[in-house]
Amino acid sequence: MKLIIALSKRLIDSLVGYGKEVISYFETAEIPELLTAKPFTKVKESYTLMVQGYMKARKNAYTELLFSLDALRDSAYKILQTVVEGLVYSEVPAEAAAAQLLKRLFDQYGTDFLIYSYVKETAQLSKFLQELKKPEYAAAVATLKQGVKVAKLEDAEKKFEETYTLSVEDKVAHAAYESASDARRVFAEDMRKMMNYVELMAMSADPKWVALCQKIEAFNIKFEQNEAKTKTKSKPKDKDKDKDKPKTSKDDAPKA
Repeated sequence: MKLIIALSKRLIDSLVGYGKEVISYFETAEIPELLTAKPFTKVKESYTLMVQGYMKARKNAYTELLFSLDALRDSAYKILQTVVEGLVYSEVPAEAAAAQLLKRLFDQYGTDFLIYSYVKETAQLSKFLQELKKPEYAAAVATLKQGVKVAKLEDAEKKFEETYTLSVEDKVAHAAYESASDARRVFAEDMRKMMNYVELMAMSADPKWVALCQKIEAFNIKFEQNEAKTKTKSKPKDKDKDKDKPKTSKDDAPKA
């Protein structure tokens, strides 16, 4: 009988899944005394605390706000671009000339960068705004009386960058939680004690306790097999096979 398996070094995702499954076995075993036993109440409590921390670590508080702020800066850029392109046909020569100058700048940057990752879009948009500060472009903006729209674009970009910084800090804080979680260690120890208790009670040969043990043992085997497969898949490939492949990162992926 193998009810106790090593849990202390498992990833928190695995621990949450393991705890959910095994605790459901305890709760549906139809053994009333089990549900009031101290080992069970302890493991249920530590599991709840671990899940609370896990959910907090998974949810970045700024995800939705970043999405809306990114949409605002995209919109501000496109609106300014549309106005400039329309003014190219102005009957006022000075306006038409200023609009043509700014249109060439917009043509240089295009709109494809708006679907890049947040980091790449921010870099490109920052360059664009710096270009607009050059005397010739600033004069063109003034001629077209588009200073308000440029200011809105700058404000949208500033708010996005500030929020993105907070988002990164939030992500780092959650990563620190996952790597040094006391709740994870407490849960692993409480589960070990719970399994000792179940094994002891099964020695009475009560069919319900024996059935519970068999169910847990079967799940443990399946769990460890799945963990082994996951580790095999995550092993780094042969360096010689990958040396010619281009480097990629999360920042290279398009925004959803």
